[in-house]
Amino acid sequence: MEWWKKEIENIKNDNKNGATFLTLMAIKIIKEMSIKRCKKEDIKNALKFLMSVQPMMASIYNFANIFSKFVELDYEEIIKYCKEFEKEFKKANEKVAKNSLKCFEDNRTILTHSFSSLVYNSFLEAKKAGFEFEVICSESRPKNEGVELAEKLCKEGIKTTLVTDAAAPFFVKNVDIVLFGADGVGDFGLVHKVGSYAIALAAKKSKVKVVSLAPTFKFWPKDFKEPKTLLKDPNELAKGCFEVKNFYFDITPLELIDSFVTEINI
Repeated sequence: MEWWKKEIENIKNDNKNGATFLTLMAIKIIKEMSIKRCKKEDIKNALKFLMSVQPMMASIYNFANIFSKFVELDYEEIIKYCKEFEKEFKKANEKVAKNSLKCFEDNRTILTHSFSSLVYNSFLEAKKAGFEFEVICSESRPKNEGVELAEKLCKEGIKTTLVTDAAAPFFVKNVDIVLFGADGVGDFGLVHKVGSYAIALAAKKSKVKVVSLAPTFKFWPKDFKEPKTLLKDPNELAKGCFEVKNFYFDITPLELIDSFVTEINI
């Protein structure tokens, strides 16, 4: 198997990292293919694969969809556009983290789900800005990304509590705001780690604001069809004579999200 196919397979099989990390991996693949002067047909195929390799992650789709129009350009032009896209993508994420500071005004207790690098960076920005707050993290099974987030926040000196996924909706009534990341946003709703929908429903019941940090790169084009939920390895949950359905993402209707923080918010 050619090296770039292996790299795309790594993105496809990555069950741990989020959309931001994997999008940067996708950009790197196309940039390196252009540097190595791979056949244009191979670059076209790579972009085609990338558009579907992580169907719940809008930023990978958007990158591949945009660059499918650039394939016939000179290699140097493709490399230049890859670098520009990467730069703008990183800059957008940095701006989202800074724009999120308004979420910490009068909000002392924050609940988050899974491990969003944007949400993590927003906590660091808020601490740097002098906000006093505490965080409730859900464990985020089956990969327990929330446990990793809780550990990182503790090491940063941020007061943190870890709860089970099943308990997260119960704890919502005791928080000031729910802060989600985003794997993708479409007309059909917010794609995020499974369990987000239940938390958002509980928040609506308790009149707690739900905010998603989402740069515009993570918004699918208008009228984009809802991606199909993919089942993951059942052995991550349990083994037995019963059927196991293991999936990582759910879709929260937009009416349950109070606002999105993007890089263009003022």
